[in-house]
Amino acid sequence: MVIWSIKNKYIKKMITYKIYSDENKSNWDNFIDISSNGTLFNYRTFIDYHENPDFKDMSLIFYKKNRIVSVLPAGLVGDQFISHPGTSFGGFIHKQNLSFNDANNITIAFKGFLAKYTFSNVKITLTPRCYDV
Repeated sequence: MVIWSIKNKYIKKMITYKIYSDENKSNWDNFIDISSNGTLFNYRTFIDYHENPDFKDMSLIFYKKNRIVSVLPAGLVGDQFISHPGTSFGGFIHKQNLSFNDANNITIAFKGFLAKYTFSNVKITLTPRCYDV
């Protein structure tokens, strides 16, 4: 069990993440189907079609108790982490009933991911609100 220390308070790490791989394609797309803010730009078929040698896909999948709670389409352009360089926008994709606690823990897990790398810049382009259900 991993414990995160935040302002001298200890919380269990409830959210884990994994970097996307092709073996996760159907789970990713099924999650987009039931998300509240996923669009056709977030399906792997669309993302993979726009693959480009100028960037490396580094999309993230966030899990709670082995169930996907969020995905973040993203890639590396040089040493910059960008969501997603092959699409118009990305941002964190989630279900409508995402709790504040889970959203906070996704953010903590994302910060943990960022701490493992030395990105020169992080750019998250959020999904426009008109796509929220």
